[in-house]
Amino acid sequence: MFGVWGYALLVHGLLCAAAVVTILRRRKEPDAMLAWIFAVVTLPLVGVLIYFLIGSDRIQRRAGRKRRRIADLLRRFQLWAEHHVQPDHGRAAGGLPEDLLTIARLARRMSHLPATGGNEVRFFQEANATYGAIENAIRAARDHVHLQYYIWQADQTGEHFAELVMQKARAGVECRVLLDAVGCWRFPRRLRRALESAGVRVAFFLPMLPFRRKRWSLNLRNHRKIAVIDGRTAFLGSQNIGDQYRGRRRKLSPWYDGHLRVRGPAVLFVQQVFA
Repeated sequence: MFGVWGYALLVHGLLCAAAVVTILRRRKEPDAMLAWIFAVVTLPLVGVLIYFLIGSDRIQRRAGRKRRRIADLLRRFQLWAEHHVQPDHGRAAGGLPEDLLTIARLARRMSHLPATGGNEVRFFQEANATYGAIENAIRAARDHVHLQYYIWQADQTGEHFAELVMQKARAGVECRVLLDAVGCWRFPRRLRRALESAGVRVAFFLPMLPFRRKRWSLNLRNHRKIAVIDGRTAFLGSQNIGDQYRGRRRKLSPWYDGHLRVRGPAVLFVQQVFA
């Protein structure tokens, strides 16, 4: 009789072989390849599972194909944006000191977005001040509110912002909320239904549904914290939404997060990042 352990060893061997072939085909750095092969062979089943969860680049490859499909659309958007920005501010990077010019070039190479001048920037380092500024901007919104967060807690702070967004949606303002599926895994369905019932468009980035979706990843997450109001005011930085960030939960406080409010040409490109 082959036995249970015999079948288990056979399955493990087949999975290891498939994983090793996949690793070798990726042609990554030799050190990384050897490390993954060692983990796959020496950790029965666990090593294979870990590799396919966080080591495989299937998400990046699919994302690459998707980026290529929408490359033309993004180019047209950027040409349109630069046409509106260039007359006064688009070449601001050329007048920067050499040390800052190097950073601007690096940022453009990584993000494919240009540096801009003529922006009004305010730095916030205290959560209540950050939340107050975002709330005031949302209350003043007339056209759209775009919110993108890694964590949105369903506590007093989170409920407050949800209600604020719902009020604007009911008033006819186009509201969109994009949340990370892992960072917001405790985001209640009732709150999502309430937002959608009010007219808010809600989406979750890469839900962890391996048997229902082709695209999912444990470690490829969306950590952005972005708010764009009417295409004129943008907030970005490290501030998520929740009571703990304003010192209301003793075990997790205090938090020290920086956040920026930007007004000017750069907002157009923050909008592109959200899109």
